[in-house]
Amino acid sequence: MDPMKVTLVFLFNLLSLQLAASHLLGGYISYRLVDGSLYEITVHLLTDQAVEIPAGDGVLDFGDGTSMANDFDVTIEEIADGVELVTFSVFHRYSQVVTTFDISYFEPNYNAGINNMELSEGTPFFISARIVNDISTGVNQSPVLKLFSPQQGLAGVIQRINAAAFDQDGDSLSYELIVPRQEQDRQIPGYSHPNDTTLYTNYNTGNQANDGPPVYSISPVSGEITWDAPELLGQYAIAYKIIQWREIMGVWQNIGENEVVLINSISDALSTVSITAPTSQCYNDEPGIEGRFVVEGITDPSFPIRVFSDLDGVLINNQPVEAGEILSFDTDETRVLEVIAPPGMDLETGRPYRVIVTIETGPKTVTSTWTFATNCDRLPGDIAPPLIIREETCSELVVYPNPSSGEIVEICVPTNTDRLRHVRIIDTTGKVMFEQNITLSTSILQLDTGVYPSGLYILQVDQSAWKFVVQR
Repeated sequence: MDPMKVTLVFLFNLLSLQLAASHLLGGYISYRLVDGSLYEITVHLLTDQAVEIPAGDGVLDFGDGTSMANDFDVTIEEIADGVELVTFSVFHRYSQVVTTFDISYFEPNYNAGINNMELSEGTPFFISARIVNDISTGVNQSPVLKLFSPQQGLAGVIQRINAAAFDQDGDSLSYELIVPRQEQDRQIPGYSHPNDTTLYTNYNTGNQANDGPPVYSISPVSGEITWDAPELLGQYAIAYKIIQWREIMGVWQNIGENEVVLINSISDALSTVSITAPTSQCYNDEPGIEGRFVVEGITDPSFPIRVFSDLDGVLINNQPVEAGEILSFDTDETRVLEVIAPPGMDLETGRPYRVIVTIETGPKTVTSTWTFATNCDRLPGDIAPPLIIREETCSELVVYPNPSSGEIVEICVPTNTDRLRHVRIIDTTGKVMFEQNITLSTSILQLDTGVYPSGLYILQVDQSAWKFVVQR
């Protein structure tokens, strides 16, 4: 057959798909090594059940010059009202010559009417995952999302999202917000982060307290996304990257990545449900690791509380939890969950552990995360993702809140140049907690301090220094 004819047929079919579909609400790719270089690759898709277009009618690229299209044996599960989880798995063997492969899945199109895209119903849906197939790093399975489901929030109310990425190999994970792509080397044009100024009528008082701009950030340690707070009703596309880290011969190495895209819906309904979580903490060889979650304001007992932990053997209300397991608890108007890590547990030094509590109340998904670690000086410094930078004018340096009792500190650095700046955070002992070179004009930097112990810290920008306090 004439190669030109093959190309034309493929392009025509792809265009036909783009014109027909408008239904996808999120997705990610996971993988596991079966043996040698044979992998099982699984695509997970969330789709709008109201749009009668079957998900899974796309192209899976294996990253080695081969691909599959429109021939997948899909499994469909209704996981929420009007939302289906569509999954399919394929097996693929890679050449041993190359060790890094970028798998991707392409399917038209995003659901219609997404606020932070210019034309979502005409935007192709694209997700990817990176495999490092290297015998020196050992067997590797990607994380799976244990709480991967639609998210719902309320206008003017802080929303927290955590899909509970669980790595079956015990690798450390870090998280980074990204701009979603519509193909391998092309970001979605016209995409805006959910706290973009164009999505607010009163941006400077857009947070829940109405005393500052809205914050949209992800904890690099726990993976919890905080949005303080939505204003415009409708759907938003949220995208982030999960990075797998493994210590090999004393060096922390990136052994894989997964992109996650999720559509979040904001409404103006009323809800009083809230979850108070323990403060994230570092224990340096101290016994008595324990915390308390308080769930309040529940008016409908039909919605169970779901709890996830990636620490095997942790006790939740005296019930042992297997790592990666989801426990369900009945709801009362107020529910207290006592979490205890019994003495003598084999905790990996420097690895962050999480307990995630979530409840779906109808108009609102309420989630809260507790992160703790032992001997935090063992946490690899190069795991920290880039600072989140947002353009904003300020005439002098501002650090807020200061003191900080939360997990996010915002820093406004005034400057009139785009030259490279050196940003560093150190504690009073001289230990470097964070270090990164950035290029910025006048910008807001969002810094995650969730695992910083209470104390005084020094922010250094080039030759200048300022102090801020973390209180737990």
